Amino acid sequence: MSDKTFDRDQFIKKAAAFGQQVELEEKLGSLVVKALAVVGEAAVRLVAVCREGASDKGPVITTKISETMVQVSGGGRNLVFAMAQGIASDHRLQAPRAEACGQVLVFTHLTGEAESHLLTSMRVYENGECTDGELTWSIESGADGFLPYLAHFVRGAIFHSTVYWPVIDEMPFCLQKVPVYEDQLHEQTLKKPCVGFECNLKG
Repeated sequence: MSDKTFDRDQFIKKAAAFGQQVELEEKLGSLVVKALAVVGEAAVRLVAVCREGASDKGPVITTKISETMVQVSGGGRNLVFAMAQGIASDHRLQAPRAEACGQVLVFTHLTGEAESHLLTSMRVYENGECTDGELTWSIESGADGFLPYLAHFVRGAIFHSTVYWPVIDEMPFCLQKVPVYEDQLHEQTLKKPCVGFECNLKG
């Protein structure tokens, strides 16, 4: 087609195809919201399971839920499921299906750290399936279907995580040189986390 020739029928076909793509993206966006809601429900159930064997101090894990995140915490270790903005092709991800998908990102960090580290992601597809490329579950299976998946991550990121003292040269930069005020070390700086943290997803 020449740049100076307008093919009305071809343009209408392209516009219709694009409209279908936009509809799919909107549907996937809604499915990501549903997937995160299932994660939240499963997190509440997992906390309830821990409450059954809890001491007077309460369950070993707790959860915080918002519209865009689900956080499970225990012993200063945090596992966070967060909605990623946007819908795109999965062709660069592990075990791609050559389909568009949304994603829920999975992060982990110690309480007080300035950054949370991306651990993995869960893809959400048009048929309601969610996968990290290895494990797969369905939104339709609800919290019961996601509970084994969530328990796997809680065991690896919280229960079986490794907290260690780094060598002096690898201590956080903010603790290698602590400010001094009125001849005393700045106490707030000393309260920042200085231990290392590793997830053990094989646990």
